[in-house]
Amino acid sequence: MIATEQGVDLGPTVPEPDVLAVTRTAVSAESLSFPPEVVHLVIEVMSPRTKTRDRVLRPAQYAEAGIKCFWRVENEADAIVVYTFELLPEGGYAPTGIFRNRVKVDRPFPIDIELPDVTW
Repeated sequence: MIATEQGVDLGPTVPEPDVLAVTRTAVSAESLSFPPEVVHLVIEVMSPRTKTRDRVLRPAQYAEAGIKCFWRVENEADAIVVYTFELLPEGGYAPTGIFRNRVKVDRPFPIDIELPDVTW
């Protein structure tokens, strides 16, 4: 299930990624946040004022919580670029790809999408 405007409950903090992919059975009408174990993917869309948070703080928090996949979306020269990362067994994320025009991946599940023009 894809969700927006909902948080990931990390205990002392509840960050709200721009997009979440969560287990369908974890979603209810009252869902305001999700425990990390039901979150398959978090996506942060970077802006100039969230640069440090989206590149450093959030990936570290999500990796520590055990979230398997993290994507960061950036505007580079008026084009959308998606950076994908996967959780390493020893912790932290390893980069798995840089995508322009189209994202095609197998994890956390098969995804094949064309990237639209920049709107921000």
